[in-house]
This record gives sequence, structure tokens and C-alpha cells, in this order.
Amino acid sequence: MKVIFLDIDGVLNCATSKSYCVEDGGRVIKGVDSDKVKRLAKIVEATGAQIILSSDWKDGWNKYYTSQKPSHAKYLDNHLYKKGKLTIKDKTPTIYKGTWFRGEEILTYLRTHRDIDNYVILDDTFFEDFSDKRIEEHLVLTNHGVGLTDADCEKAIKILGG
Repeated sequence: MKVIFLDIDGVLNCATSKSYCVEDGGRVIKGVDSDKVKRLAKIVEATGAQIILSSDWKDGWNKYYTSQKPSHAKYLDNHLYKKGKLTIKDKTPTIYKGTWFRGEEILTYLRTHRDIDNYVILDDTFFEDFSDKRIEEHLVLTNHGVGLTDADCEKAIKILGG
């Protein structure tokens, strides 16, 4: 199985995004952009990869209890499906020790899911623990100012062997 560890902010949206999502409690956050979702769909179509949410958008997202998801998680599911026929398979565990350990979260997920043959990480932030070779070789670092580009897609497809 191939997977895409997906961050949202800076990957599926960017500094100039006009889409937005209203979270439970009324806070407005950036949503996801159609062009970037279509690029993600291109990666999935070319490789057969499944999407694993590694973003902080995973807070409250649940693959089993769709009716109990917070508004941002419902928004994400709906927009990925409407704009690209995409679904999220799962999410990484949360590991926070005064700072985020996204690399450790991904490696923990890989250790507990031995059926993963290959993976790519789409993120706009180089976390301190991304310097691990098992992370760095699979990382497509997007520019948060523009989000996921065609060049990023080609790199991700190449990493996944598509």
C-alpha cells in the first residue's frame, strides 16, 4: 500500500486563498482550494495512494463516527470528495511534547501499519524531527505562499513510484 501523509495549511491552501471554513465556536480558518485538491487527486490517480491526515486538522477527525466530527473535519471530508473524489483513510497519532513531533507521528504510524510499501509526506513546514532520513527522502516541502504546485505533484508521484 502507498500512502500520502497530508498536511492541509500551506499545501491545500496558501497565503492568497479565498476559501474559508467556520470551525465550531465560530472561528474562521482558511479552507481548501479546488486547484490544489485537483493536484492531490492527480497524485492519488497516478499512484493509487491513500490519504493519511498528518495535519493539525486531524484534531477531532474520526474515520468511524462521521456524524460526531467537528465542523472543520466535515468541511474537509466534503470538499476533498466534492473537488477531487478523495477520501481520507486515517490519521497519524498526535505526539506533542511542548512542540509538535510530526516526524515521530509519521514514523509511529509506519511502525504500526506494516502494510505500507511506500509513502510521501506533503507539508509546508520542516519540523525539527523531519531531519530523520526516513522522513527527508519522502518529503515534498511545499511553499506555504503558493501551496501544492504541479512540480510538487510530479515529485510526489516520482517518490511513490507512479
